[in-house]
Amino acid sequence: MLSRDDLDLPDELYGFGGWLLWLVATRATTLVDRVFATGTARPSRSYGMVESHHVPTPALIAWLLVAAEFGVTPDDLRARSAELTARHKVLRTMVSRAVGEDPRVFKDRWLHDLAVTCELAPEELELLRSSRADGPHPVDAVALRRAIARTLATGRRAPVTSRAAAALHTLPRDLAVFTGRDAELRRVSEVAAACTSAGAPGICSITGMAGIGKTAVAIRAAHQIAPLFPDGQIFVSLHGHTPGVPAAAPAEVLADVLLTVGVGAEQVPPTLELRMRLWRDRLAGKRVLLVLDDATGHEQVRPLLPGTAGCLVIVTSRRRLTALEGATAISLGTLPATQSAELIAALADRFDVGAWDVSDIAWMCGHLPLAVSMLGRQLHHHPAWSPDYLSARLAATSDRLSLLTAENVSVAAAFDLSYRELPADLQRLFRRLSLQPGSDVDPWSAAALDGTLAEDASRGLNALYDHHLLDEPVAGRYRFHDLIREHARTLAAADPAAEREAALHRLADYYLHAACAAGRHFVHHRREIRAAPALPRPPALPDFGTMDDAAAWLAAELPNLDAFVGYAAEHGLPAHAAGIAAAMHGYLRAAGHPDVGIRLHSAAVAAARSAGDRQAEARAVADLAVLQSAKAHLQAGMASQVRALELCRDLGDEAGAAEALWRLGSLQSLTGDYPTATASVSESLRIYRVLGDRLGQADALTNLGFLQYRGDDCAAAVPILTEALSLYAAERDPRGELGALNYLAVVQQQIGHYPAAIASFARALELSLALGDRNAEAAVRTLLGCLQCVIGDVDEAIGNLIRALGLHTQLGNPIGQASALNYLGLAQRLTGRAAAAAASQQRALRIYRSCGSQSGIANALLELGNAQGQVGDYAAAEASLQSALQVCRQIGDVVGQAEALNNMGELMRSRGQASEARSYHERALHLVQEIAAPIERARALEGVGRAYLEDGERLAAHDHLDQALTIYQQLGSPDAGRVRMLLSRSAESHAASR
Repeated sequence: MLSRDDLDLPDELYGFGGWLLWLVATRATTLVDRVFATGTARPSRSYGMVESHHVPTPALIAWLLVAAEFGVTPDDLRARSAELTARHKVLRTMVSRAVGEDPRVFKDRWLHDLAVTCELAPEELELLRSSRADGPHPVDAVALRRAIARTLATGRRAPVTSRAAAALHTLPRDLAVFTGRDAELRRVSEVAAACTSAGAPGICSITGMAGIGKTAVAIRAAHQIAPLFPDGQIFVSLHGHTPGVPAAAPAEVLADVLLTVGVGAEQVPPTLELRMRLWRDRLAGKRVLLVLDDATGHEQVRPLLPGTAGCLVIVTSRRRLTALEGATAISLGTLPATQSAELIAALADRFDVGAWDVSDIAWMCGHLPLAVSMLGRQLHHHPAWSPDYLSARLAATSDRLSLLTAENVSVAAAFDLSYRELPADLQRLFRRLSLQPGSDVDPWSAAALDGTLAEDASRGLNALYDHHLLDEPVAGRYRFHDLIREHARTLAAADPAAEREAALHRLADYYLHAACAAGRHFVHHRREIRAAPALPRPPALPDFGTMDDAAAWLAAELPNLDAFVGYAAEHGLPAHAAGIAAAMHGYLRAAGHPDVGIRLHSAAVAAARSAGDRQAEARAVADLAVLQSAKAHLQAGMASQVRALELCRDLGDEAGAAEALWRLGSLQSLTGDYPTATASVSESLRIYRVLGDRLGQADALTNLGFLQYRGDDCAAAVPILTEALSLYAAERDPRGELGALNYLAVVQQQIGHYPAAIASFARALELSLALGDRNAEAAVRTLLGCLQCVIGDVDEAIGNLIRALGLHTQLGNPIGQASALNYLGLAQRLTGRAAAAAASQQRALRIYRSCGSQSGIANALLELGNAQGQVGDYAAAEASLQSALQVCRQIGDVVGQAEALNNMGELMRSRGQASEARSYHERALHLVQEIAAPIERARALEGVGRAYLEDGERLAAHDHLDQALTIYQQLGSPDAGRVRMLLSRSAESHAASR
């Protein structure tokens, strides 16, 4: 035990009161001088003079103790709040009584608190305790003040206790196998390089879901940048998610790090505020790297931050530390597929395991580094396991998480720690979100699942996102990582079945009502969508004020609605399955999702049939037929329309039967069966007239007009289509108007009214763009490109046809692709690229044949023959044109036959066979005598005239060529120039010969 002499006390001092006052005065002076080293005044030297030195009085000592306890500045001492003044009175009384040997203050607790505040060592405290037994000794005030002054002047203090050895390099070992994260490591290095010159310490927050590898990245980064921080690299675990260990309190952490940097245990201050001040003091002016691993939140981290530049703090957390000011946020995602496979292979460390062998394994564990590492180590420790064996185990199990374990570490346990720290309402939301059959949620669908308001669900989703239990790949839409979803579903399975069923029913009602509200923007006139009145309506729905709003929601929810219709069909919700599919029909057509539509409507048909709902089945079958035809499944589409017609007739649904008839006629026309198609559409028109359904009449008239055109009666087609347009306009149906305009433009082109056709196409294109109907836009651009080729505007044609081909490809419309390719080949041939043209026609022909479109096959063969002839492959050209002629005869396409004959005539002329050429053109001329086909009539006249010229029959030649020129000029065709030049040269030659 130390004696008085060991403490080097002034000789004139004796007794407990004197020694205490001397220790407190000198220690408090030292403490306040250090704390307020940068202050504008030093209260410890501002009162009383002894031998030319300032010394504190008992009252001032009490103020110094207040300053130390409250961590206030000198200016605050001058301000003296009521709280500070009250505490000062207590401490002043205690110090005065101590000096006066008052036994009331000799209590260990007070003595201990005072000793800690003034940083007294245990030896000093023990000496004071023992000195109380010395009996009363009066204090010589003059001697005491002189001793204090002498101590301050000479720098003599009570002896400083020994300090613990500093441990300033405590980073854990770096991983031997580490893959990827290059961008994140570069970002940490950039912050480290910048923090030495900044006015504040650098902070990097590395956040991510459980098992994402936050600690590994932090340690790898810390080792890389360690040379930048020569004064120390300290690693601290905050135990935010350590099993069985509570999260570390900031005060406890500060005590630990103070000990780490060499502060003695007895010198660690008692309060959080004092420890913060001492910590910042010890780091001031130094370059230290501090890694704070597994933080629960910013509240745990903030007290540990250094106060000045030169230091860097790396924090890892499962929460997004959004309230940590000045921090550079680095959020870790899963590893890329190649890197996760490489990590498994590296950890397996086997000659027979490479990254390609384990790519399926990496995918099945969601590319999560913790899971990836566990599986890699399993392969290493089980030499008998092949990658295929492990992959099969993962694929066969219904609980992948059970296989993702290593000794006492498991992925499921890591997830569960994140889940357990959530409040009860977030735990419930977490479980219910996993019930979603689709891929993601928004606040509305989350609210439906949880039975709350969208505003509450939005806050809950954000909270789960902050905890890295959800991702937000698109603003406002959230999804699980696959393994977290599996864990959430495991937890949800423990909930009462009635609760799970109620959540899914709420989601079903929400999706049905929302799909109906959005789908109304894409509805054709008779398709007014209503949710079944017996189904509950959600408290609120998203705002679908515009078509763009509706389209955006439907596009975002398409995978979820697709999945939910299948779920509803299989789980006893037929009304929801059929209703959602019907509501989406118009959007699926307009946006070009025939594959999804076929799947949805097929599920709806099955659900309606199983429920015995024949009305819903009829609607679903009719919708299915439309999308089957869009995919060029013509036979399947016709079978579905026939089934819809049968159901509607059985139900006495005349309007439904009429719609099925005109749609059936449309499909029949694609196969070239124009008489049957005309009969179907005519019957549909008759029913609509009886019903007084004006828009139904317009639909039927549009199809009938097109059939008149295909039957080469363009004169009859024009008034029919004009009547349809009038009905659509009167009923304000822009979609119907769009379809009628397309057909009318084609007829106008056929009869040679090119300016009118251009105007009709322009209006149709305008409507398709306004409606956001990409299918219609693609169809208009295809037909417009064909017309532009005819009138010689080939550059514009190519632009429209390339755009159309792209749209048809994106929309999955094979017949549309073939049509665009067909006319693109025409444009390529007109610009001298015959080989490219032939390739385009071959592609078109293959598609048409796979779809069974006879009219398409004929068109492709006609253009293919022209292209083959242009490159000199006359035999192939003749074969193609003869095949086209045969198909046109089979389907009754007179204009197509005339075109094939004219093409054959031009081919014969190019081969020098004038008489054969004249024969083909004369046959074509005979065919078009009674129909409105001016372009083919002009071509036939020109061909016969050229043959006469070659035979020397100038008058007959000029008669035919003059007629051709007149038609070309009336049409505005660029071919007029060619014929005019031909006539001019003939006249010049005749004059010269005379």
